[in-house]
Amino acid sequence: MVSGGFRLKSNLLREGAVWLGYGTLAMLFTWPLVTGLDQQLSGRGGDAYAIYWVVWWTGQALRMGVSPFSSPLIYHPLGTDLSPEPFPFGLAHYLLSQLFPALSAFNVLYLLQFPFAAWGAYRLALHLWGNRSGALLAGLIYGFGPYMMIRGTGHLSLMTNGFFPLALLTIFRAIVAERVIPRQMVAAGLMLTLACLTSTYHAIFLFLYCLALTFYLLRVERSPGGAGRLLGIGAVTSIMLIPWGLKFLSATATGYYRATGMLGQAWLGSVDLLGILAPPALHPIYGEGARRWFGIIGSGGIERTAYTGVIVLCLAILGARCLRSDRWGRWVLLSTIGAWVMSLGPFLQVVGRMTYIPLPGFVMAVTPVLQHARAPGRWTILTILGIALLAAGGVKWLQERTRPGRCRLYLAAIVLLTLFEYWPSPYPVADATVPGLLSRLPIDERHPALLDLPLGRIDGLTGRGRFEARHMLFQTVHRRPILSGYVSRARPEHFAQLEAGLPGAIVAAQSAVALQERPRNRGEGLKGQVRRWAGEGGMVAKALRFLIGEAKLQDILDSDKSSLTARDTLMLEPVNALIEADRLGLGLVIVADTTDPAAAAGLGFVRSVLPLREIGSEGLTLVLGIDYYRGNPLGETPSVPAQSGRH
Repeated sequence: MVSGGFRLKSNLLREGAVWLGYGTLAMLFTWPLVTGLDQQLSGRGGDAYAIYWVVWWTGQALRMGVSPFSSPLIYHPLGTDLSPEPFPFGLAHYLLSQLFPALSAFNVLYLLQFPFAAWGAYRLALHLWGNRSGALLAGLIYGFGPYMMIRGTGHLSLMTNGFFPLALLTIFRAIVAERVIPRQMVAAGLMLTLACLTSTYHAIFLFLYCLALTFYLLRVERSPGGAGRLLGIGAVTSIMLIPWGLKFLSATATGYYRATGMLGQAWLGSVDLLGILAPPALHPIYGEGARRWFGIIGSGGIERTAYTGVIVLCLAILGARCLRSDRWGRWVLLSTIGAWVMSLGPFLQVVGRMTYIPLPGFVMAVTPVLQHARAPGRWTILTILGIALLAAGGVKWLQERTRPGRCRLYLAAIVLLTLFEYWPSPYPVADATVPGLLSRLPIDERHPALLDLPLGRIDGLTGRGRFEARHMLFQTVHRRPILSGYVSRARPEHFAQLEAGLPGAIVAAQSAVALQERPRNRGEGLKGQVRRWAGEGGMVAKALRFLIGEAKLQDILDSDKSSLTARDTLMLEPVNALIEADRLGLGLVIVADTTDPAAAAGLGFVRSVLPLREIGSEGLTLVLGIDYYRGNPLGETPSVPAQSGRH
């Protein structure tokens, strides 16, 4: 008992030291985030604000006893389905926010994602190869590589990666056990479930990974027992995922999880053949040069970053050579190569040039359900995990064949060079302070919603208007419905609402200014690129017709001609704005930044059709109230009293 207790205490101290080391690295790598946990978020805004809102809403939904998979607070008055990614993070945030302010709790959990991912890879490598030095290096590679750091600037769901190696660890343990142990099966199913709930991408990747592992066990290892246990773990996982699966299928049937609609977006989010050699753009010394010289093959692009480091890659090659006779070594090598090939997307790209040579990713891009994973470059997380494990094997070989003193020097040099290659300082952070005015807004039960300017809606594929992500940050304080929003996928009717009536007229007024300087959204930017490619003619135009079809291409070409006409028509149509505002339940108008040209244009139009009174201002944020007691400025109908029902 004493010996067992001593070993337990020793193991806990060792694991605590590992967490402390990785945690210290997390604070240093993300500096200066730790200096303002209650005032800033990682990244440059945009996605960072939106993912914070999703995590906040998950807690609000759990507190109110409603589903976190939908929300009435954005895309008002329709509301929207949600993919609450990452759900485990949202659940943990809900619990931690009972003790700390919401933003501080979010940032603490965010910082923990790095040591959590690193520790997961460390435990997996230690289980596979039994070498602690190599396992520690594997954790560094997986938890602090350029992929993790750049995803941390906005794609929280894609950096919550600690469950990946833990899921594989529990699966491998269950497969090699002498007999079927139910608690091991349940533990593996739970880890797989949590990994799937972090992101729809992760769910699809893990499904294909486990499918390939089953084939490997049956055909290569000749282990039907292991394959049977893996299928059993899959059954446990399926049962645990029933609520999420039903919601996913329901949303898919109604058009929420629509696919990309064309292969073009799939290969735009793919990794270049040489992308694994493109240095990270966040590096303080050669980051700018990397963006300039290597941007064409992925440096600087969040979807194309696949760099693991030259030293690490050489060590992984050494490990692959030494582990080829090991049962799991062969699988790690095969799965790493497979994940890398999948990250290349549907067509091979070499130094930024499209070769149109089809790859296995082509099948995934055209297969229903699987095509929801629209950015093949996100397979890189499995590539990096495999490289980290192989590099750990390389360290094991190095320690077995060199003298201890010389080996320690080699390892120190490898770690220092890896830290140098990965260093992202200064890490980008965004201001997350919310004007205090928004916590003291007047309440009108008949008109609870806010008209947020600039007005816009976007999702991962397209959008309308000019979306300002800070409105979602503001909503975590004022908690009122807003017309704007940013979700993973939205339905066509959400965008159609911004093409008619009062919202459409506001978007038109904004577009008259904002679209002269930049595209309305990423969808319009992509369409503009398609128009330029089509105008070049030749093989490029033929490839476009093959990829998206003649009819779709013509629609994109025609949309550029019709967009201004449609916007001008909206500007000229008389609208009874006050009645429509009453129908929408709009009580206040919030301008996030009065210096934004699009917001100023939208506000100018709103002032011309709605009776407004100033509630207050703070910094660049302005709050106005809609006065339903004053006459309609259009002069066509009498004013609508606040007590009247909505039309």
